[in-house]
Amino acid sequence: MAKISNTSSYPVKTDINGKDYVIGTDAVAENPSLQTKVFTMADIAKYVGNPEATQIPTPQMWVYKSGNVSPYQTAGASPLLRQRALCISVPTQIDKAWLDKTPRLFLFRYRPSNTSDGGGPTKRGNYVHPTHLNGQYIRTNFPGSNWGSSPQNYINAGGNPTGLFPITTEWNFNGDLKYVQKYESPLVTPGVAITDFKTVRSTAYVELPFNPLQFLFDISSPLDPFTLLPVSQTDLGRRCMASSGTNQEIFNTKTPWEGNKCIKGFFKFAIGIPNPTWTNTNKQTPYIMGDLSEAITFQYQVSGSGTPRILAYQIVQGHSSIISRQASN
Repeated sequence: MAKISNTSSYPVKTDINGKDYVIGTDAVAENPSLQTKVFTMADIAKYVGNPEATQIPTPQMWVYKSGNVSPYQTAGASPLLRQRALCISVPTQIDKAWLDKTPRLFLFRYRPSNTSDGGGPTKRGNYVHPTHLNGQYIRTNFPGSNWGSSPQNYINAGGNPTGLFPITTEWNFNGDLKYVQKYESPLVTPGVAITDFKTVRSTAYVELPFNPLQFLFDISSPLDPFTLLPVSQTDLGRRCMASSGTNQEIFNTKTPWEGNKCIKGFFKFAIGIPNPTWTNTNKQTPYIMGDLSEAITFQYQVSGSGTPRILAYQIVQGHSSIISRQASN
């Protein structure tokens, strides 16, 4: 019998059938004499197409200090804030099959334990994906899904639901992410959108377009998002923040503005690929998720007294109870 490596000794078959066999090894066989096995092309195709067999990387999130003046701050604010871009490091693993699965990057926010009557926690604190905030995408791409298929509502004082503007909680790797905006004064060059993530080098700075004002809303006009600071509406609502429904003083770090309260949130991120076995009747989720990233701490700075007034925001790496006093870098 000719050696397998001597391919010229064997005819080439081009019309591959699912019942055709190839020779391989059983990596978990305890007896070395039983390691050699044959595999059908149908089973190999099934394995390759199985998302559970695809290595989904864990995103590495970090904050880039560009030096540009932040566009989200009060005119004439002091101290002057610099732009902080939320970035993702390019995964460097050799297996890039996950990029062929139409992956998306998902935001998860920390939901604290809460109580209904003070008698004990009814919900355990955990990181959850606020899927319902992106309901239109799910309705369009996964019609009939019972996962994240409705918009978020605000329940007013009369107990009536009012629709809120949607926030961005998911991003495509091709089209939504962009190269980070480097330092310019004045700022004139926008970040370039990435259309083919496979071509991005591991050393590239990749930014996640992230609107830091989307977690605030005006109760009197909940469908209209904020675009600039300061935010000084009397009826100020917030969502996805760790301090929601609690005394803000608990989350007071008093930095970088001494004596001011803050509203803080913690976020993690995960890469997900579409679940090929999902149907609108089997109650599975449309996406299979990889592991969560390390935490990102996000904080709004609030005026110390009177009407709630958001002056600025900060974002840093890690699950931090203290944000640097150096607000200008």
